[in-house]
Amino acid sequence: MAVQRSLEWFRERLGSITGSKLGVLMKSGKGKEKPFSETGLSYIRQLAAERTMNHKLVNDDMFFQMYLDQTDITTKRMAWGTDNEENARLLYTLKTGIKVSDTGSVRYKRMKWFSASPDGIIKDVSGNTAGCVEIKCPSQETFVKYVRTVWNARTLLNSNPDYYWQCMAEMMCTNTKWCDFVVYNPFQENPIYIVRINFNDNAAKSILDKVTLANKEIRKTVTAIKRKRK
Repeated sequence: MAVQRSLEWFRERLGSITGSKLGVLMKSGKGKEKPFSETGLSYIRQLAAERTMNHKLVNDDMFFQMYLDQTDITTKRMAWGTDNEENARLLYTLKTGIKVSDTGSVRYKRMKWFSASPDGIIKDVSGNTAGCVEIKCPSQETFVKYVRTVWNARTLLNSNPDYYWQCMAEMMCTNTKWCDFVVYNPFQENPIYIVRINFNDNAAKSILDKVTLANKEIRKTVTAIKRKRK
C-alpha cells in the first residue's frame, strides 16, 4: 500500500471517487432533474478525464509529477494542516492511549472506483481494523467553531457536510464502525479536540446511490471521449 501523497498513492486514486471529494457529489443541483451540483458535475468531468489519460505518461514519474503540479490547488493553510498532522496524531495517542497505524488509499470492496485515505487506522488486540482517524488542523477560529458546534455525527453534518461524508466514506472503505474526528491547533491551551463519529447505515446507502449514479455519468463521458477519438 503506497504512502499517502506519494506518486504511487496519487496513481492509485486516479479516476476514483475519493472520500475527501465525496461531499461535492452529495450536493444536489437546483431542481428535481439535477442530481449533481455544478461543482459535482465538474468533478465528474475531471474523473472522466483521469480515466482516459495516456497510460504511458501516468506511469512516467516526471510527466505524472507535471500533471500533479498542474492540477494542484494546495493553499498555505492546507499545507500547514498537512505539516501538522503527525503532531496531531502523536497527541491523539498520548491523550487516548490508542495507537494509530498508517494507511494508504483503501478501495471499497464492492465498487472499483471508490476509495478513501484515512489519516490513520486503529487495530484491536486481534490485529483487526476497528476504527479510523480523520485529522483536521484548521485556524484557531475554525478550531473554536468545531469545539462549540460539533459533538456527534449529526452536528458534524450540520457544521461541515464534506467532513461528515468523508468520515463515512473512510468507515465504508476500511469496514469499520467508528471514526475519530480529530481537530488540532497547536496555539490553543488545549490543542486537540476529538469527536467519535459512528457509522450510519442510511448514510452509507445514500453514498452508494450517489457514487453509483456518478460512475454511470463518468462512464457515459468516457465512452463519448473514446468515440470522438475514432
